[in-house]
Amino acid sequence: MHVDDFESLFSITNDLAQRVCSAQAEIQFDMKINVTCSQNEWRYFKASTKLLSKDFIAIDKHETKGDAILFYSFNNKNPNKDNTAAYLKQNEEQTRMNRRNSEFRSEFHLFSLEKNTEEYVYVSMQCLKAENEIELLFTNVDF
Repeated sequence: MHVDDFESLFSITNDLAQRVCSAQAEIQFDMKINVTCSQNEWRYFKASTKLLSKDFIAIDKHETKGDAILFYSFNNKNPNKDNTAAYLKQNEEQTRMNRRNSEFRSEFHLFSLEKNTEEYVYVSMQCLKAENEIELLFTNVDF
């Protein structure tokens, strides 16, 4: 990674945190993030739910290259298939088959936010291919 000046350092802090350790990169709602990773690497995110006014959280995942599985939790900081029942991959095998025939690989996940009980939503992403480029967008929506 390279930055030209001190101010530019702030633009790469989340990416740096994702690459260096398993600390959650804090992301904002309604702000698209780009993630790159290699096979079997994990990326960790958290987003504050304190000021959200709507009842649901939506995660839009667009895979420009590769494949990844998302997991979420309101209390486990690094959720995965072993410690959360609610992982974001419905009909995993069918989804993969549909993707083989699709130029655009996007998934949209919606889950309920229990107001006043959670301060953050934690999301983990496991990258499955040798090279992965994923866009994520978290939004707060009504259903």
